[in-house]
Amino acid sequence: MLARFVRELGDAAVAPGTVALDLPEAPGSGDRARFLVYVGLVDFLAEALMPGDREESVRILSASLSAVRSIQPTFRFALFEQSSLTESRELIARMRGKDIALTSEWMLPRLRRDIDAYNARIAGLRAALELGLEEGSG
Repeated sequence: MLARFVRELGDAAVAPGTVALDLPEAPGSGDRARFLVYVGLVDFLAEALMPGDREESVRILSASLSAVRSIQPTFRFALFEQSSLTESRELIARMRGKDIALTSEWMLPRLRRDIDAYNARIAGLRAALELGLEEGSG
């Protein structure tokens, strides 16, 4: 059982025979939840080995600990990538905020002024047209 546990600990994919666990309070991503499950399994293993042979217990726990430590770089990389993704999303959000501010504070008032000017021109042209029609008919 331990050999299978150690072998699967470093795998990127879960073996098809693995039982799905529901972790409603697990923080973070699926990788972090998987890591917490593995650490919990090592803890259960340590408790189960306590009454047994000390040397064998130390050997099994050392193998388990080295298997857990072997995947730490993967989690560091995942954390770095998530941090980079968060920074890019924050930059995008800030740029979008500036775009919205520019639109609402500069572009919309300018468009409203232009629309008002065109409406005034249209009203003037209609008045001139009506005046010309009245003079022509009268």
